[in-house]
Amino acid sequence: MKQTFLFIAALASCLCSFAQFDSTKRKITAKETSKTLLPVNQKYVKPPAEAQLPDLTIVSFNAQYISTQVVDGVTKHLVTITYTIKNEGTASIAANKVSWQGWISYDTNNPQMIAGGGRDVSASPTAVIDPGATVQGSFRVTIQFDKNRHPLYTMYLDKLNTVKELNEVNNIAQKAITF
Repeated sequence: MKQTFLFIAALASCLCSFAQFDSTKRKITAKETSKTLLPVNQKYVKPPAEAQLPDLTIVSFNAQYISTQVVDGVTKHLVTITYTIKNEGTASIAANKVSWQGWISYDTNNPQMIAGGGRDVSASPTAVIDPGATVQGSFRVTIQFDKNRHPLYTMYLDKLNTVKELNEVNNIAQKAITF
């Protein structure tokens, strides 16, 4: 029994000393821990830095009814959309690469969506949205919808995800059209 105990104690001592052996003979500093180092070909390297990407968000927007027109017997409504978008990311983005798309829907369980306009935020090939910068704009759309069914305007920024961003799911906002 005594011999078994001594054998187990010796084995545990050897395992503890072997566990502290670093085969790369590289000292880990206080700023680096095994959690921040990655094994690559039996050597440790720091992980790559976080990617520098834009992150477009809709800060605010409003959909305001202006007037009603009857064109060829079809009733259409003129709506002005005003918006502010912001780049909350870490990299700039060309403004002509950013587009928005609007849709009209109703506050009932009706899944019908009516196209409500779309275009680039800027037509200028030199306009840039820097990190932290905001861009304001407005546009008018003429759309056929039933204004008695409480229409909602949904604005999508970069709906097709053509701009690689830090966060791809924060590009949508919805508001009731005000009359």
